[in-house]
Amino acid sequence: MAKWFNWSPVVPLIERYVDDGSRDLCTAQVSIGDTGDFEVSIVGTAHRVEMIRVATLNSDGALSVKQQEMVSKLVDQMLMVLRLTYDVNADLVRFGDDTISLGAHDKDGLPNLGVNITESFVGQRPVVASDNIRNVFVASMPHRHLFKLLGDAQSSLLPIQYRYLSLYKILELEFRFKKKWQGLQELLEPYNDEYKEMKLSSRGPVSLLHDMRDRCAHIKIGGDDSLGIVGLDGPDTKIVIALVPFLQRIIASYLTAKYIPLAFQVAPSG
Repeated sequence: MAKWFNWSPVVPLIERYVDDGSRDLCTAQVSIGDTGDFEVSIVGTAHRVEMIRVATLNSDGALSVKQQEMVSKLVDQMLMVLRLTYDVNADLVRFGDDTISLGAHDKDGLPNLGVNITESFVGQRPVVASDNIRNVFVASMPHRHLFKLLGDAQSSLLPIQYRYLSLYKILELEFRFKKKWQGLQELLEPYNDEYKEMKLSSRGPVSLLHDMRDRCAHIKIGGDDSLGIVGLDGPDTKIVIALVPFLQRIIASYLTAKYIPLAFQVAPSG
């Protein structure tokens, strides 16, 4: 039976990752209706989980969209369990908003991984503009609640739902008065063409922003109690992931123009 393996390294980053099936700490079998059968394992030593591995059974590696999404869900589920049972700070190795995912065919039914991973920086590191940092720090103090929210939205260590809601709260603080929105449509109008190119929804940006807010804030949505966003999977989550950097740039530009006439922008997360 052919298997396709996906590995997700767990922090801390180590130089060499090896997996031949002999270092499995535990394995769980999962069968998901018409999506397929999977095996979810953690790999490492008695005192360190190094990787989460998901095996897609009866697969040559050409995973369907449903199977790809399921692999992500299973990794997310195992990561949640590790935080509850092993280490509250357990996380995937991240470079900004991106994580590492490795894939390979089986060898005689067993995993066959041997890879070195080192952290490197390509290009020139940003210059520490110390004078501007001091000036922005001082100028932002009267409005620190807004910039704290924007800073939280920038952090890849926080859940995507929290980051989105942080941005939405800025919009509420600036454009919602006595339960009525004023000026939000005008804020977004210059970005309409970019929004259309993103092809996230047939709805306008204002309507979509409010809908995604509800899906991030509530576990049950609409009259049919459909599930809100609870993890890094599903079409709604993908929309939110795309909206976060879009809103970051819009809000950073707005705050800069209104509150800080200095060289301020959202720094790249990677």
